[in-house]
Amino acid sequence: MSELAAILDPLTPLLGEWVTDADTPMGRVRCTRQFAPAVGSAYIELIAHWAFGAGRDYEERALFGAVKPHTLGFWSFTSDGGHAHGEIADVHDIHPTALGFIAAMPAGRARQAYWRDDNGVLHWIVEAETPNGWERFTAHQYRRTAPP
Repeated sequence: MSELAAILDPLTPLLGEWVTDADTPMGRVRCTRQFAPAVGSAYIELIAHWAFGAGRDYEERALFGAVKPHTLGFWSFTSDGGHAHGEIADVHDIHPTALGFIAAMPAGRARQAYWRDDNGVLHWIVEAETPNGWERFTAHQYRRTAPP
């Protein structure tokens, strides 16, 4: 396995398209997440689409890849003009098989984590760092809609 393939390998379980319907402070949302190889398979691209209804949509595009030698990271851009970048982080306190990333955001540090359970459900959470530790503010469970 090449060094690049080894760096991207932890993302393999996420490949394909996933969907969830969830409650949010902005109301009910249908969110799809599609992970696919991109740029000659040097990266994994995430296209996330949040549909809140009545034309209130939100989109994220992210690339996961090597941010420095032997280090997986991401660059994210959102339809509201936001952007973030971060690196892989140990998130085993969330779940033993979770793949996580930490990013410096305008409001402080945040982390996200992905893991699949024994039923094939994809879990995604986002937490903000507070003086008392990590505080979760988003938790979704996705089902696969399209294979990789």
